[in-house]
Amino acid sequence: MAQADGVVANGTGSAVRSDINNQYAALWSNHSGSTEPSSGKVAYQTWADTNSGYLKIRNAANNAWVSLFKLDGTDICRLTASGDIELADSKEIKIGTGADLILTSDGTNGVFKTANGAAYLQSDTGINLTKLGNTETLAKFISDGACELYNDNSLCLKTTQYGIETDSTFQGTGGEGVVKVKTGGGASNQTFVSCYYNASTLSGGIRRDGTSQAVELFNGSDRRIKKDIAPMPAVLSKLNQIELKTYKYKDDETASGTGPIAQDLISIFPDKVVKTDDGTGTNLPSDVEPWSVGTNFTWQLIKAVQELSAEVETLKTKVAALEAK
Repeated sequence: MAQADGVVANGTGSAVRSDINNQYAALWSNHSGSTEPSSGKVAYQTWADTNSGYLKIRNAANNAWVSLFKLDGTDICRLTASGDIELADSKEIKIGTGADLILTSDGTNGVFKTANGAAYLQSDTGINLTKLGNTETLAKFISDGACELYNDNSLCLKTTQYGIETDSTFQGTGGEGVVKVKTGGGASNQTFVSCYYNASTLSGGIRRDGTSQAVELFNGSDRRIKKDIAPMPAVLSKLNQIELKTYKYKDDETASGTGPIAQDLISIFPDKVVKTDDGTGTNLPSDVEPWSVGTNFTWQLIKAVQELSAEVETLKTKVAALEAK
């Protein structure tokens, strides 16, 4: 360890040589010592502080020392021959007043932290999250487009202009399925999926069927959200007009089904059919979605049973009257 004032005093040959050697020793050792140099301090002078273990440099105002790094190299920031910057584990790169952005490693994981405010990743075209070496895509965030989530490098879920879309290769009948809804609770009528319209009004969803292990669809049916309440018109004659068909599909010879044809049903229950074009022709245009039908006829069927029950009661009364004669 050596410290000097940086001035070679006048003197005899051996004394001057000794003073020069002391000055060189101080420079070579970065003025090392457990206390700061007592004299000769100048701006940008270095000092190896053996008490704190840091190499320090004098600030531009020459009134304080600035710590650079540990003398033992445990937190040194190195520029390697290949041009990389290396920083020891658990040491931080702090950016901004108050360390708004912090980059560090905990010894195993890379850590990106924001001490104040939100974190922003910005790009004009999009942001991709990938496995090291770009060997696997984890997620994509496309500018003016979709957000995509991947599983084992396969696209599974993405946002669309109006909501979300799944893209699954699952074709089995068991297991997790395309969408898996899982909760840890067990309340009666527990809600699994809720649907809202007008952003705040509950219209229905999927829930547990009472205390069973089955599920059911449910609708919002509170009297307080309704008006113009009136008895339901008769529907038995309309149900009798529905023509039920069996059919196969043009794009999949293995698929088949039963039910009404949308173009037939629309004249009977127009509110059960959603049209996408004029519905004419024998082949669906490539840029048109097929017409669809709603399958919830629960209340219509209950109403029809009530009508049939009333007719049965009428017939029973007539039969009783005939038998009484």
